Amino acid sequence: MRVAKLFPVILMAAACGDSNTVPDARGRADAKTADAPSTIDSRPIDAPAMVDAPVGPTATRVWVTGDLAVDNQLKAGTFLDGATLPVTPTLLPAAGNLAANGKSFDVSADGTKIAYIADSTTTGRFDLYLAGADGSNPVMVFQAPTGVTLSNPQFSPDGTKIAYLADPALATMKDLFFVPATANATPVKLSPDRTANLATLDVFTSLVWSPDSKYIGYSAQLTTAGFDEAMVVDTSAATPVSKFVIPKADIATQASGAQGVRGFAAFDNAGHIYFRARLEAAGGFKLYRANVDGTARTALTLAPARGDASAADFGAFAITPDGTKMVFSADAPTALIYQLYLVTLATPTPLKLTNATVAGTEPAFNNPLMFSPDVSKVAFIADYAVNGDFEPHVAKLDGTEDIRLAKDVVMNGDTEALSWTRDGSAVWMQGDLSVNNETRVYRLSATMADQALTGAIGGIPTGGDVDGTYAVPKP
Repeated sequence: MRVAKLFPVILMAAACGDSNTVPDARGRADAKTADAPSTIDSRPIDAPAMVDAPVGPTATRVWVTGDLAVDNQLKAGTFLDGATLPVTPTLLPAAGNLAANGKSFDVSADGTKIAYIADSTTTGRFDLYLAGADGSNPVMVFQAPTGVTLSNPQFSPDGTKIAYLADPALATMKDLFFVPATANATPVKLSPDRTANLATLDVFTSLVWSPDSKYIGYSAQLTTAGFDEAMVVDTSAATPVSKFVIPKADIATQASGAQGVRGFAAFDNAGHIYFRARLEAAGGFKLYRANVDGTARTALTLAPARGDASAADFGAFAITPDGTKMVFSADAPTALIYQLYLVTLATPTPLKLTNATVAGTEPAFNNPLMFSPDVSKVAFIADYAVNGDFEPHVAKLDGTEDIRLAKDVVMNGDTEALSWTRDGSAVWMQGDLSVNNETRVYRLSATMADQALTGAIGGIPTGGDVDGTYAVPKP
């Protein structure tokens, strides 16, 4: 896997680059990043050239980001699924480049809008823009104030709001904001003020919108460096106030092994938010549920018992779009071998979906589990074959099949992101499984094991990489 470039290494999950990453109980680091808001500019910008026709109701448009044409010059590129591969994507912005300080691009769930951070108006000043599905008719949503860095734009599910991170109080100390998805919008700060402005205290990129576009669940170090707290905030409130679900006071000292929150939050359809965290001096990560107002936190018992009657350690998890079922990983029934399970939240009897056998392997907890459009399968990234080499998998939710879609053919190669096509027949994969440290994009059948890898994007320069991949509309 590449060590650091001048731009983020992944979209769709967490971006890397935060200096305050802390490994979890199994020694892997949580990828966190973020960055910044304030004042608006209504000046026109150079409109990018029109690309192919807007997405239809069943078409899948693919977006990629990275230094696709010139090394170290970040652009977004788009093409329609079904194009002859390798494809040369149409690039934007036409003027300037995307920001290189973290995730700088997002697509609305219905595929009709894109949001991106770029210096299209003034070289070196990276502002937040909104455009159509194909990159047409861009407008400035928010102009970055002098010295302030913006990153990690994320649409609400209904496409009416954009959350993002910014550092207006102190360079690299990120706060959480949102703006309406319109031109010349006024941002609203969501994260609480710190008792002290320290670069070590900031909001992480693993923020998640609730399905109703009302709440955001996120994690942050807001009280003391090294203690990762869990928060939830109602963005519809007249004055939004973040509520602690897991505050620093409830996290034991790091010296004792506690680490606080890791990975992404999730929401169900019954007014609850879920976090994965390790709070005690002994034991593993647990799964916690609370009301969306931050009250009534409780640790859940969902995993089957281990043979030695010890408690399982929880890893990656996700809730189905209808909010009724959860897929999670846990090292049960064998310690250190993390299987995927499905439960119905109302009557949580676990159904095992995978058959991992190698100790120390797991579905990556800091990469989202991706449900197929018909919610019959889940795509995930796991190092089930070789500890540390993360490959793409698809498992059926009835427990009858888990297949590895492609094999890592180089040492230390990794899959970084997965995204379903609209019809569920294929998965777009991002990773460096063919050539170490050269991240590319591949289209894989969702039903075939160990497929040959042929890069889908042509014209990437020497030293260039893809750092983000999206297929939309999203399931």
